[in-house]
Amino acid sequence: DVALALIAVPGPPVFEEDTAAKLKELLGKGVLGSVFLSTDDCQAKYEELKGRDVEFTEEPAQRPYGIDAAFRDPSGNQVRLIQTTGA
Repeated sequence: DVALALIAVPGPPVFEEDTAAKLKELLGKGVLGSVFLSTDDCQAKYEELKGRDVEFTEEPAQRPYGIDAAFRDPSGNQVRLIQTTGA
């Protein structure tokens, strides 16, 4: 049970126009962080989302902590699917 709120990069008076433009550029490159989503089966979730035309930047791969895959949302945010292994 998680709620997420996504907001656009604000312009004035929060950020000056040039600062907001730089932040949007960095966001588009995935530099400003990632959203991590936990799953019990990374490969199955990858196949499901790929079937819904989600374009992945990284296919599922074994890592020291488990299996993960990555894609970007329409705003350029990096999203990672994580299937952790037992500690």
